[in-house]
Amino acid sequence: MKKFIATAISLCLGISAFAFDGSAFLAPAAGVKSYIKTDYLVSSKFGEYFRTPNVKYQHVFNNFGQEVENTELTVDGKIVDKIVYEYDAAGRIVSQTGYDDSEYALWKIVNVYDKNGLKIEENEYNGEDLLYSKSLYKYAGNNCIDETYYNGNGALIWKNTFTYDEKDNCTAIYSYYANGSLESKRTFKFNDINKVQEICYFDDDENLVKKELFRYDAKNVLTEVATYKADNQLTLRQFYKYDAKGNVTKITTYSIAKKFGTTVNELVGMSDFTYQY
Repeated sequence: MKKFIATAISLCLGISAFAFDGSAFLAPAAGVKSYIKTDYLVSSKFGEYFRTPNVKYQHVFNNFGQEVENTELTVDGKIVDKIVYEYDAAGRIVSQTGYDDSEYALWKIVNVYDKNGLKIEENEYNGEDLLYSKSLYKYAGNNCIDETYYNGNGALIWKNTFTYDEKDNCTAIYSYYANGSLESKRTFKFNDINKVQEICYFDDDENLVKKELFRYDAKNVLTEVATYKADNQLTLRQFYKYDAKGNVTKITTYSIAKKFGTTVNELVGMSDFTYQY
């Protein structure tokens, strides 16, 4: 399953706000031992923009390039919480454990794979090692076509289904409530080299809510993600800058709005990345 799909699938409530770094899908180039992403709060005063560090995320990798730790830090470097990843000999994630700032285990996710190496089960346990939730996965070939999420008592909570094109790119994700009604839909379009070009978001009536367009440079490196409302009005632009090794060094986000009789680009978000090689 494509890497960006893993980020699109909804995380359970017990994990989604825990040491969560939305840029984690931007896997660094080979040779990175760790990196720190700093998110800033942006404010304006007398027409000038000011940024203030808000939160940091530290990602640590082993000699195989696998992420082994993701830690949320305060701006002065104190641990808020962290996730530790463990792998099997085949390089598959077998467990993720969430810890608080005192190194107390709050939850753990254990993955189960079939003989072909496909993840077929994900079990989440709370700090007392009691089953909190279970996700089951079904496949057509190597493509996941069904993800079903249950609580610890076995009650169905939600379901995602996936469709693919002839190149095995995921073209749509349908999310359903436990009663079988549609909660939302996302559709995906790709360019000639199978990089995502457009994501459209739909509500439970399949009405378009927004869409994101992904733009690349001549070397097919992502440079911008532009967000449009259903009426095709541009509302957000996110720009990416890289270092010589191809790693992201800065993400800058602007809100686009009509103000004072003209179109205004307002800086609303910024993230910096520093790497250790």
